[in-house]
Order: sequence, then structure tokens, then C-alpha cells
Amino acid sequence: MSNTALWLSVCQFFISYGFMALFIALELGLAWALFYFKVRGLWTDDPAWTQAYRFWVRVFALAFFLGLAGCMPVLIQFGSLWPALMAKIGDVAGPLLAAAILTTFIFKSCFLGAMLFGQRYVSDRIHTLIVFMVAAGSSMSLFWVLALQSWMQTPAGASFIQGQYYAASWPRIVFNPSMPWYGAQALLLAGLTTAFVMLGVTAGQTFRHPIVESERMVFKTALIVACVCLVLQGYVGAGSQAMLARHQPARLAAVD
Repeated sequence: MSNTALWLSVCQFFISYGFMALFIALELGLAWALFYFKVRGLWTDDPAWTQAYRFWVRVFALAFFLGLAGCMPVLIQFGSLWPALMAKIGDVAGPLLAAAILTTFIFKSCFLGAMLFGQRYVSDRIHTLIVFMVAAGSSMSLFWVLALQSWMQTPAGASFIQGQYYAASWPRIVFNPSMPWYGAQALLLAGLTTAFVMLGVTAGQTFRHPIVESERMVFKTALIVACVCLVLQGYVGAGSQAMLARHQPARLAAVD
């Protein structure tokens, strides 16, 4: 493969990865936002929260299918562009990726149909539980991917023997030193992405018709979430810098 072809392949991979990451972040944030709307609707018995749920569940379904479709080329390109890397870390990466795919199909896919089409056939409490299971499944699927990504930055719990990594302690692999910071950053980015999309869509709706109560509630909720995530991002960033100084001083020096 020539340098130009390799460069174009790498560019295509990162474009595909960015597309996938955008919709997965939106899917994760919307999943918990929909659960919040359902809980507030049960708690206050206000139909405005139900109206907000019915609108944003359509956006969630679109984000889910686009994120799922975006995963396929990323997985294929990951193995084809860096086969030597997969040969070295396959004993660790294989089970983690398999856990992510299994979690996706068991939790998200099984409960997604009941969430989207079963609201008329079950009670509000049962449907709220189903929405929670979809949100929990989205979080668990991302958890395994973040475990692999963070382990590649701070490998722990694995032995390097004859040019390959072999799993020695799965708790140490999954909960490696950088995992908490990668997880926190992923949650904050998902919250910010969802909040900005909600703010933009709600603001755009005001040009089409007078704002209704459900849109006003969504706008206030998204504004609060965006402010909280922006404040917490500073603390998470400081913690990430401290983690790099402890485990990757050379990388921190290169960044600075």
C-alpha cells in the first residue's frame, strides 16, 4: 500500500470514527434524557413531559440506527489498517469488543422495540423501566469500548510475552488507571452533545410556531445540563492531566 493510499485510508477511518462517536454520544445522552422525561411525567403527571418524550424518542431512534451503522465500517477498518496491533492486543481487545457487541444486542436491541412500539400495551411504570434498560444498555455498551480505549493508554493487568499481550487480571484491565477519566469525559461529552442538539432544535422550533410548554421544559433542562457539563469538564480535565503526569509523563510533556 502506497503512502497516499494509507493516508487516505487513515483519514477515512477517523472520519468514520467521528461520525460514529457523534451519534453514539447523542444516543447515550438522549437515552438518559428520555428516561428523565418519563420519570418527570410519572412524578408530576404533567402531559408536557410526555409530549417532550414523544418528540425526542424519534430523534433517539434515528441516532441509534446511525450509530449502529457507523460501528460496522469502524470495526472493519480497525482490523484492516492496524493488523499488527490487533495481533499484539487481540487477547485483551477481542473479549472487550465481544462484550460490547453482546451488550448492544441483548440490552439495547431487545428492549428498543418495546420502548419504541410497546408504550400502548404496557403501563407507564413498566414502560419507564424499559426506557431505563435501554439507557443502561447504551451505557454498558460504551463502557466496554472505553475500557479498551483507556487500557491502550495505560495497559494494566496484562503480561507482555513474546510480543503479545495476554490477559492476567480482568478487573485491572477493565478498571485501569485512565478508565475513570475516559468514562467521565465520555459522559460529559454525551451530555454536552445532547444539550446543544436540544437547544438548537428547540430554538429552531420557535421560528415555526409559538413555543409550547414541552419545548420550554426541554430548553430549560438542556441549558442546565450544558452548564453543569461545562463546569465539570474543567475538573475532569485537571484530573486527566494529573493522571497523565503519573502514568504518561512523556506524553504530557509532548502535549505541553
